[in-house]
Amino acid sequence: MIEVNEAVKLFVNNTNEWFWVQFVIGLCIHILVIDLLLKRFQRMIG
Repeated sequence: MIEVNEAVKLFVNNTNEWFWVQFVIGLCIHILVIDLLLKRFQRMIG
């Protein structure tokens, strides 16, 4: 049980860093895309 727990902890720690890297990159891309769409949408309305 302890060995499994340690393995899970290591796995979570390793994937956690990668998860946050992907999360931040994904967030930046989404913000850029939403910003572009809003600007295009405002031009269509205005």
